[in-house]
Amino acid sequence: MKTSRDLFARLLILSKTREINLKELLSYSLSDYPLSLATVNGASLVKTAKAKMFEILEECLYITSKCKCHLLTTGSSPNDCVLHHEVPELQCDHEEADTRLLLHSNHAAKTHDTIIARTPDTDVFLLCIAMRRTIGKKLLVMVGTGNRFRITDTSAISDVLGQELCSCLLGFHAVSGCDSTSVFCGKGKAKPWKILQDNRDFVQSFCDLGKSSTLSQDLVMSLNVFVCLLYGDKSSKTIDECR
Repeated sequence: MKTSRDLFARLLILSKTREINLKELLSYSLSDYPLSLATVNGASLVKTAKAKMFEILEECLYITSKCKCHLLTTGSSPNDCVLHHEVPELQCDHEEADTRLLLHSNHAAKTHDTIIARTPDTDVFLLCIAMRRTIGKKLLVMVGTGNRFRITDTSAISDVLGQELCSCLLGFHAVSGCDSTSVFCGKGKAKPWKILQDNRDFVQSFCDLGKSSTLSQDLVMSLNVFVCLLYGDKSSKTIDECR
């Protein structure tokens, strides 16, 4: 009633200075929003319970506990609110979540065409690039929080780098410095990467890293030469000579 009173009061004032056809005027919606979609006073749209959609779509959840992975799903009756299943194919003994993310991504790729891994960790980003061809589906990495985030398509990066560089990426990352290995003093990542791009002979060496718990003599010698080049020594074949 108050809204209607204010409206007609304004119309009365306007009618003194200009000709107003009330029949035509009232054929339009006079509020900010159509009354069929607005609140009682017409000041804003009626809001829906968006969180309810989250509950509807949240039908399953994977939870890892030590070596095992469990799938929780909504039950079909009030007596079975949550159903629990163990997922044998996701069982692993990896201590870090970094590599577990790739295991779960590979599992999700069986039923989804696009996988999104949300992580701020560079190690995971490189793992996704290196393993994208193995997973075989579009693999995205999301970094950031709230409204300040970005999504990187590792599939596109993998295609640009090519199979050769992607296959040696993990070995290169381990040698040049990662969470569990020290970086070479003052060298960072840019210079080792440039050496690798200019000397593709090292690609196979980095690919061979991790395939066996013991390193062959040829692999050790190749990595020695790489480190020598890292410090600008093109003639030495071993780190001892470089010193």
